Amino acid sequence: MDRTRERRAPAPAREAPGRASRGWGELPAVHTALVGVALPGLVISTDQGQLTGQGLEGFYRAATRLLARCGLRVAGREPLAVQARRTGADRVRFVGTLRASPQSGPDPDILVERIRCADGTERITLHSAAPHPLRLPVEVTLGTDLADLAAIASGSAGPELPAHVYDSGLRWSSGGTSATVTAEPPPADALASAGVLRWELDLPPGGRAGVLLRVRPGSGAPLRAVGHAAGNPLAPAQATGDDPRVAALVRTSIDDLRSLL
Repeated sequence: MDRTRERRAPAPAREAPGRASRGWGELPAVHTALVGVALPGLVISTDQGQLTGQGLEGFYRAATRLLARCGLRVAGREPLAVQARRTGADRVRFVGTLRASPQSGPDPDILVERIRCADGTERITLHSAAPHPLRLPVEVTLGTDLADLAAIASGSAGPELPAHVYDSGLRWSSGGTSATVTAEPPPADALASAGVLRWELDLPPGGRAGVLLRVRPGSGAPLRAVGHAAGNPLAPAQATGDDPRVAALVRTSIDDLRSLL
């Protein structure tokens, strides 16, 4: 009779919740992502409009993520996302709504538009449908890890970096890499510890007001692609034909090509 004991293989170590391992060959899902390209600039978003820092979301410059989080709150609430679509090779338009005034009835009275571009800019515009003036608190929460795209794809991006107040916005740095976000108009408050910029925006009846954010690398250079320079040889190209769709097709094709130059 065989008296040798059967040895059991040790149980696999349990991973912490929400920290599933990811090999180098496994990329975060991007099949539903909205991508704007103006190389060496790149911006990746979801259809919700908010940049949460999850997966590959963020503004990039030469494969470095300059900004991972950009969350917007108006009157203490996130806008309800109703539309998200690319309006060009380098930009995405997001539309949301919210109800800011109790006197407006059940329908939303504020339309929130966000135009996010791969050149490192985001324009946030509030459109009022209220019959009376509104003063609305607007808050943008920012954060980044300055991680390399390869590290993000492998799941080893690292923690967010602490922010510092800089000019009319915030600045982050790690080693020899840094990034800034500046705002126009300048925020009324800038809280580095929370990564928050705040404004009080006045909207006349039926009017609008907004904020322009600029994301820049440490050098402060705009994230402009070479193909968007004034001397771009593709700029005057156009096409005509019996089919009215030809002109639009050529314009879109040239726009896509310029974003990759």
